[in-house]
Amino acid sequence: MIITDEIIRELWTDKFPQYLTAEWAEQWFNGYVDLLDQVKNATRDELAAEEFMVKLWDHNVVSDPGQGTINVSQALKDPALREWFAGLRDRHFSTGEQRVSELDQLYFEGMEKIAPYCSKKPWLKLTRFFAAIFPHDFCCVVNHNFQSQLTKYLGVYQADKRHSPAWKNYHIYTKLGEALGPAGTTTMETAKRSIFTWFLFEYGRNESGTTVETTGQAIGSKPG
Repeated sequence: MIITDEIIRELWTDKFPQYLTAEWAEQWFNGYVDLLDQVKNATRDELAAEEFMVKLWDHNVVSDPGQGTINVSQALKDPALREWFAGLRDRHFSTGEQRVSELDQLYFEGMEKIAPYCSKKPWLKLTRFFAAIFPHDFCCVVNHNFQSQLTKYLGVYQADKRHSPAWKNYHIYTKLGEALGPAGTTTMETAKRSIFTWFLFEYGRNESGTTVETTGQAIGSKPG
């Protein structure tokens, strides 16, 4: 199935507001906004502190951990590595698709930097981190397979970009922008549109009866 612009607008206006009234959804939304505010307002030194990095990598409310249980604690003890990741927030980027290319390059560079400290590559944790640091570019659907499936539901899947969270998120958010207009710039508006992407994933899965490859991960009320 394809979720059309008309369906997106109808869901955003009629169904999604009710979805957000559930106690768990309200807690998620409030925690999401609080995290984005903390990241936005932190000084560079505060952001690079080990305690803050642990929050962003291990206790990130953007999504449930899913299979994101790979231990990154050894990596976060490295001050130089923490400083590199903290510095991403304040980088200057180009606009449009050039910005996406730059984010895509940084995403995989970040994996190259943290992977040597870990038993496996922490893809989900890295994506959650980027969603907190770049909330207008990365949504809360952080599982790579779920991202790909969502692009299919929205009719924006591109096979050559299936391994790139940056590009998949770009196409997801571009589609929502076409249907709903530009996203707001406040942390509340940003968190709301991000959570809507998970709502759309659940809607597409339920309406189509699609079986999404989860690599053993259960699909719960929150993404992972």
